[in-house]
Amino acid sequence: MALDKLAPVSLNNVVALLLRQGKREQTVRGAIKTIVEQADFALPETLIQLASISHFNLFVTTSFDPLLESAVNRMRFKGEPRAQSISYGLKEPRDIDTTDRPTVYYLLGRMSTAASYAISDDDLLEFVFALQAQERRPKNLFDALRDNNLLLIGGDFPGWLVRLFLRTAKGQPLSDKRDVLEILADERSQSDGDLIGYLKSFTPKTKIFKGDAPRFVAELHKQWCARFPPPSDGSGPEPPPMPLRDMPNHAVFISYAREDLAAVHNLSRRLHAAGIEFWFDLSAVGASQLRLVAGGPVGSQDTRQHPALGHCHVNDSVRPLLSCFPRFGAGQ
Repeated sequence: MALDKLAPVSLNNVVALLLRQGKREQTVRGAIKTIVEQADFALPETLIQLASISHFNLFVTTSFDPLLESAVNRMRFKGEPRAQSISYGLKEPRDIDTTDRPTVYYLLGRMSTAASYAISDDDLLEFVFALQAQERRPKNLFDALRDNNLLLIGGDFPGWLVRLFLRTAKGQPLSDKRDVLEILADERSQSDGDLIGYLKSFTPKTKIFKGDAPRFVAELHKQWCARFPPPSDGSGPEPPPMPLRDMPNHAVFISYAREDLAAVHNLSRRLHAAGIEFWFDLSAVGASQLRLVAGGPVGSQDTRQHPALGHCHVNDSVRPLLSCFPRFGAGQ
């Protein structure tokens, strides 16, 4: 088995060769997943630096590997899998619910043996085509991309695809005036004369960094640390702990109204500090009161007043846990 000597060695070319030899696409995907998992790649310093910039909450990746997600979990949650992970699928076009928590969105699918993810140019074309359809478009995601400044880091896509992605993300002609900007930081874009000419002529809000992605992220991280230095004693306000992706068994479930999110973060800090697993749904809306419930349906309840939480309905199974907190002690 040999690749064309004139063809650059790329994942697309390897996949194309295997398919021409009669290999099934799902078999190839499974083999790729096994290779990546067995390789156990170390997290690149660039991803660690990027993930540590706490002002960034929404990460959209075109890679199928979990390295960026792992970097976010390491830097934000001490390695626990608490970052929200969402994968766009051709059969299941999932959307984001909120940007209130660190989120990694796999725009071209996530590595899996069951779901489809882009491993070839043909797959890439199908994903890009699907994203143009109104009924398959992740509206919340693209609304967030439209309304915020964008950093496009480390891509290796041809100029036409960069333009199409920008146009899709912004939801309007790129020549229209807008208050946000985009920065491209990758070697391919800065050497694409046609792309540079197009951006200068039609979308001056889009800038190209003169340098590669690692250099850009290193400089960005350096300037961010200088602007937001940690206290001299090494302490500082901890970000609110986030729930695991799936609710664990016997976890404390917090049901809340959207306007009480700050109080939820306060409560989750206290539960986390006490070693009590908790879970809440950041997409929850419409609840009239914050409730604290453990292990399933609410049984017999009592109601306690807390100045930060308003009325808190507590079922019997939660009461022993709340003895950790003076305001929720068993004697109150």
